[in-house]
Amino acid sequence: EISACLVGSEMCIRDRLTALSNFVASSQMLLARNKVDAVNDNFLKIEDLVARLSKLSRQLRIFSGKRNSGSAFVSLQAPVEYALELLAPRFTSEQVECRLSLPRDYEVRANAMVLEQIVVNLLTNAMDALVGEADARIEIKLEELDGAPQKVSLNIEDNGHGMTDEQLTHVFEPFFTTKPMGKGLGLGLAISYSLACDIGAELIVSSRLGKGTCFSLILPITSTASAASAERREGHS
Repeated sequence: EISACLVGSEMCIRDRLTALSNFVASSQMLLARNKVDAVNDNFLKIEDLVARLSKLSRQLRIFSGKRNSGSAFVSLQAPVEYALELLAPRFTSEQVECRLSLPRDYEVRANAMVLEQIVVNLLTNAMDALVGEADARIEIKLEELDGAPQKVSLNIEDNGHGMTDEQLTHVFEPFFTTKPMGKGLGLGLAISYSLACDIGAELIVSSRLGKGTCFSLILPITSTASAASAERREGHS
């Protein structure tokens, strides 16, 4: 998985650097001909390429970093709240409805930043799947699993276009994407899957073409957040 990611990243970076070089050379020629509008168009394309390279760099830092360090008792509601706050402008601008169902809070032992990154990636992926959809909606649910009282599932479900069975078999592979050419790196889900494994969680997906997709992050819980807080207070008394 790591070697495929590195090889694919090298190719992706090389292609984008080549494109940047071509746009710079083209802009120089256009400036010499005083074609300012065409130069401005090139600058917009250069800006987009730089943004994509920056995103790729951030994703790779997370993928290759020490992701098991800094574990602690973490609330599962906290990363959801963080991700929703971070993505609030996009929810508003793209008119995506968010339905939240977090009746109870739970604690797991994990790296808080890792959990935040997984939730941000999954929500971003769901929003990408809703581009152009009418009545776009994302549902976030936190629920205990039947028959597994020590596990809880954080479900992020969209009502987008869904995926075929063939696409589902590749969904966690690095650089696989169902998005249009140039619209996605294909790293977010691969990184999320790897991060989930690092913290002892499972990341599974279900989808129906034309109906939508649901990603479920299944985590072992230590206790409810309120119970864990009470236990820590007693331990310090």
